[in-house]
Amino acid sequence: MGSTGVLIVVFILAALLLFIGIKKRNKLLITVASVGLSTLFLVVLAILYAVKYTM
Repeated sequence: MGSTGVLIVVFILAALLLFIGIKKRNKLLITVASVGLSTLFLVVLAILYAVKYTM
C-alpha cells in the first residue's frame, strides 16, 4: 500500500509542476513534468502488468 501512496503523491506533484509551468510559460518545467508524468504512467502500467501475471 505504501508504494501506491508514493505514486499518487508523485503524480500530484508532477501535475502541479505541469500546471505551474503552463501558467508561467516555463518550457523547462513543462518538459520535466511531461517526462515525469509519462515515466510514471509507464511505471504504473508495468506494475499493473506484473501484478496481473503474478496473481
